[in-house]
Amino acid sequence: MAVMEVSTQMWLGMWGLGHYSEDASTASLIQEAGGAFGKKEQKHHEDEITHHVKEIEHLQKEIEWHKKKIKKSKT
Repeated sequence: MAVMEVSTQMWLGMWGLGHYSEDASTASLIQEAGGAFGKKEQKHHEDEITHHVKEIEHLQKEIEWHKKKIKKSKT
């Protein structure tokens, strides 16, 4: 759930609804222009978001592992 929330926030931010709006304005102009370059730019952004979502998931698993390890060492 948290991963989806973060990716949604990033996505909304790209469209000027968050702190990513400066980069998004240039990206949206390129995408609106269409053509291969606009499609490539959109794919790049999608890949970047996917990468960050996977990284967040990995870090969340690592945090849980450490929490369990701490809890186990206290008992």
